[in-house]
Amino acid sequence: MVLVVLYVLFLSSLFAVDTIEVQGDLQEISEHEARGIASEMLSRKVLWFSTASIFSVPLNSLEQELESRYPALLSAKVQRHLPRKLSMLLQERESVVLWCQGEQYEECVVLDRTGKAFRESREEDASILFLTGNDSATKAMIGDSVISSEKLSRILQAMEEAEIVFRALAPGVSVHHIVTEEGRIEQVTTEGWSVIMDLNGNTSWQGTKLAAVLEDHIKQERRPHLEYIDLQFGSQAYLRYRDSK
Repeated sequence: MVLVVLYVLFLSSLFAVDTIEVQGDLQEISEHEARGIASEMLSRKVLWFSTASIFSVPLNSLEQELESRYPALLSAKVQRHLPRKLSMLLQERESVVLWCQGEQYEECVVLDRTGKAFRESREEDASILFLTGNDSATKAMIGDSVISSEKLSRILQAMEEAEIVFRALAPGVSVHHIVTEEGRIEQVTTEGWSVIMDLNGNTSWQGTKLAAVLEDHIKQERRPHLEYIDLQFGSQAYLRYRDSK
């Protein structure tokens, strides 16, 4: 009786997988490649016999293999649907910033919100914020956790604070790229001047100071000569103009 049950479950065509369904909005991974990995793991041995039974598929191992092989994959969920169907729900990582090294933005990789590098940059990524990692001399590799999610979150929050102020008080100005170094964040604007913030400080308060400075102390005609606004220290804001050197 046991042999009959084993035969039906693992060796008969009744439960042999004939459909592998891939779900998800995929840009970096092709459905064909994902199905190929599943097919590789379908060919199993039960005693001396080959089987493609839906019950022989190691779901957890298949999920881990997909996530390991594709750094762009955030998560994989594989399910059985009796009698002969497998479904794979794949979620890719979302591009958040480019992490670049070098003065000319060479050697850029794309990071997701967790700070993981999941692919090299492409020409069409030009609209993504450039994040220049000057506090790391090590080249970022695909699959590396380049920056902690907490630190990246603080950087993005600081950028959003600055962008809110720019939209209200300096229309047309935006953040071009960011430099992080030794606990500070320097946001270089599209006009060439910078806003410097304390990465570990209260970004909302520093945003408030930025608004006050732009509204009360910097005339629009002087803005092209501005070098930086430094908001790192207490209630003070320090300005420097290029023609003041």
